[in-house]
Amino acid sequence: AKVSSIAIKALRDGFKHEANIFYDINVRPPFFDSQGLDEFLPATASLKCNQDELSLITGDSAIDTAEDVKKLARGLLGCYVELKHLLVTMGARGAWWFGQNPSDQVWVNAPSPSVMADPVGAGDAFASVILATSLTCPDPDQLDIADMLTRAVTFASRVCELPGATTDDPSFYADVLPPNAVLS
Repeated sequence: AKVSSIAIKALRDGFKHEANIFYDINVRPPFFDSQGLDEFLPATASLKCNQDELSLITGDSAIDTAEDVKKLARGLLGCYVELKHLLVTMGARGAWWFGQNPSDQVWVNAPSPSVMADPVGAGDAFASVILATSLTCPDPDQLDIADMLTRAVTFASRVCELPGATTDDPSFYADVLPPNAVLS
């Protein structure tokens, strides 16, 4: 809403280009204002969206194939100078990672949850693994994108097995985060 938008703008303006901003757009009608995209995307270094959100951002409703996703991702990456990475989740199918170079793209399949209890929180679970991995990697040039994506879709799938998005069992979180991640 308006207060959140003001807070986000203040943070964005305070950091300027000193930070790599990760933006998970989380479209939740009626709480989402697409006009805000023009304010936040130019300062974003890493964008996470799902297939439907990619359609909204690009204004293209025809996302039927992997080639459609690639074309839209490349177009979006070309529109914003600061945008270095685009992550596109495709629900139960898997996820894409795109870098600035056209050859920088990785696809991973998502494992099926053993029991589908509740998909709420899956996107946030995916994003948490991406952020934890990125923040704890000592050398970003050595980041294993396929491994990071695999752990992210695996964790998102496991979250779908929960009745709600969280659990008090710390072991649930331990095996999907990078070995050097610190949980407190």
